Amino acid sequence: MEKVDLAVIGGGAVGCATARQASFDFPNWKILVLEKNACFGIEASGRNSGVLHSGFHHPVGSLKERLANRGSKLAKSYAMDNQVLLLNCGMLVVIPKLGSLKEVTKYVRLLKDMFINGKRQRLKFLVLTGVGVRKLEPEVEAVAGIFLPEVRVINFSHFVRTLVTDAIRKQVDFIFKTEVKDISVVGSNFVINDSIQTRAIVNCSGIYADIIASMVGLQYHQYPVRGEYYEIVGPKRNIVSRLVNPAVPPGHSNKGIHFGPRPDGRLFLGPSFKPLRDRGDYESDKTAPEVFLDSCKAFVPNLTVADLRWAYSGIRAKLSIDHDSDFIIRADLTNPIFINNIGIDSPGLSASMAIAEMNCELLKQNIK
Repeated sequence: MEKVDLAVIGGGAVGCATARQASFDFPNWKILVLEKNACFGIEASGRNSGVLHSGFHHPVGSLKERLANRGSKLAKSYAMDNQVLLLNCGMLVVIPKLGSLKEVTKYVRLLKDMFINGKRQRLKFLVLTGVGVRKLEPEVEAVAGIFLPEVRVINFSHFVRTLVTDAIRKQVDFIFKTEVKDISVVGSNFVINDSIQTRAIVNCSGIYADIIASMVGLQYHQYPVRGEYYEIVGPKRNIVSRLVNPAVPPGHSNKGIHFGPRPDGRLFLGPSFKPLRDRGDYESDKTAPEVFLDSCKAFVPNLTVADLRWAYSGIRAKLSIDHDSDFIIRADLTNPIFINNIGIDSPGLSASMAIAEMNCELLKQNIK
């Protein structure tokens, strides 16, 4: 039986960042990452928009807000130090053209809420009139908007690969094609799949984190939600150059379908929001391109179905379908140590390096 000090379950951005951070914080530990797929970062971490969110969309003081704020700064610095591609584009959050006094009232209140949220977070942002929005993005029609100049887009695959490379240099072992099917407690250790003994587990298994937690008697429930993306192709493939998001209230269940440029020059529209029954269903009953056009025609009207091509989809773990629940990151067992990362949806990629710090701090607090 293989004996290790720490087993990280899940080889996505959070798991790989946690393993890397643990290799620095616990240099004498033997650390193992278990991943059921043949490679790291191919589920939620490899199927997202790559945005390094600032926390702007989340309530002040929430884990999502705090960890996205710190994590995005860590990820930017890490990317620059390791030649990971970053797109310095900023994010434009817009209030579309309005049709009624009721809509005007709603969006004025929404703009005020966003302004207050950004001020409380001490973020750099500009409030723009419709004219100011058009100066930044000539194809965007809006009454007003908020521009966050420090938001970046990262090459997410390269980011995760670099985290793995760093961890391997620090003697972290990765085992692929290994699904965790059973965890038992033997004395002050866990035994995984009757073959690996460890004094601590950090559960970073994304959409399957509640299933892994249940193996040690911990009850959580996550809802799988698919987010689909279309690529904008042809003559309009550069219709915008920045992230362009519709305005949604802080704490909304999702950030809405938005325009997402990438470091490689491509431009995408997404993600959608489709609750699922099957945690692995990436493609059945695809959302029609007309739905994507309807979502953005109020602020970028000059697109047609011919400009869109299906690209890919990702599945994220939600603790609630109706509202934006916060991350759950805590040590649910302490002898042996079992740390759960539950409900790590957006901004999980942005927050990954800060979540890793938090996981390692919980390990330090609970070592006997």
